[in-house]
This record gives sequence, structure tokens and C-alpha cells, in this order.
Amino acid sequence: MIIPIFVTLILYYREILVAFALSAVPKSQVAHIKIALHELTTTYFRFAKGMALVYAIVGTLNSIGFLLIGLPHAIYFGMLAAILTFFPYVGIMIGGSAAIMVAWTTYDSFWYPLGVIAILGVVQYLEANVIFPYTVGKQLKINPFATFVVVIVGGIVWGAAGIILFIPRSYPEDSCRPNRRFTAIGHLTGRRGLSR
Repeated sequence: MIIPIFVTLILYYREILVAFALSAVPKSQVAHIKIALHELTTTYFRFAKGMALVYAIVGTLNSIGFLLIGLPHAIYFGMLAAILTFFPYVGIMIGGSAAIMVAWTTYDSFWYPLGVIAILGVVQYLEANVIFPYTVGKQLKINPFATFVVVIVGGIVWGAAGIILFIPRSYPEDSCRPNRRFTAIGHLTGRRGLSR
């Protein structure tokens, strides 16, 4: 829950942060810092675009599933569950609970709440293993395998924050060219592999 606040503060104070970064390095490095900050901004923008697309796809799949079982306000609950997945673990529980309660009170049968749970489970599985790696990886020019590995490592190292923050910091081949130390990592995460 602290990540949206942190991101908002960074965006609000971005001019101060840039001025600090430029004043903290020697004059000879200012041009390199400007290039790095531009690449970082572009990468995070692409990441945000990829995440918005992920939420739209997940919301659509949830809504279709809820419509198929006849849940009232299916599109609303499908999109709500998708948007709340922004908050790892807790969000899906809150969004899913609302849909489960409506299914339970509307149909007075345990099969409909089980249907909601099954739909959310299948969509979450697809989101974590197919939709997220492919969509976000495509936006950042990182292959889906590397995206999947980075998500796992980020989750192990920093938990929920690492899952979100490690993806943009992956080094695709195109952003590694100025720094030869990361060329091998760029080959691994890039879409072209070792082809030259």
C-alpha cells in the first residue's frame, strides 16, 4: 500500500530529485546521468502502459467469466477485481469477496460462489504466468522467460515491492549498449537472444 504513495511523491518532487542527481555528480558525468534518467523515465512509462494493459485484459476475462455464470453487475465486479490486484495478495481477496458475496446472496447456492472462485483462480493463474510476462515483457522488450524469472527473484528479494520494481530495472539489450558490463544480461533478457 505504500508503493502508490511512494510513486506519487517521486512524481511530485521529480524536478528536485533530478536537480539533486545532477548536482551530486561531477560535471563530466552530467550528460550520462541525463541519458540514464531519460531511459529510466521511458522504461517506467512503458512498464505503466504494460500494467494498464494487463489490468484491462484481466478485467475483461473476469467480466466474461462472471457474465457466463450470470453474476449481476458482472463487468463492474470483473473490473473491480482486476484493478484491486494492484495491491498484491490483499486486492484479489477484497475484489473476490465482493463478487462471492453477491453470488451467494443472489442465487442462495454454493455453486455460484465456487464458480466465482474458479474464475478468479484461472484468470489469476493466466495473469501471473502468461498475460503479465508477455504483455509487460513486450512493452519493455524483455522476453517472457526473463520477465517470469525477474518477477520470482524480485518477490524473493523485496516481496511485493520487488515484484513491481524489479521488472523495469531488468536490462534489455538495447539499454545495455552504453555499458559493456551488462551486455551479457542484455542478451539474456532481450528478445533477440545471442543473435548479432
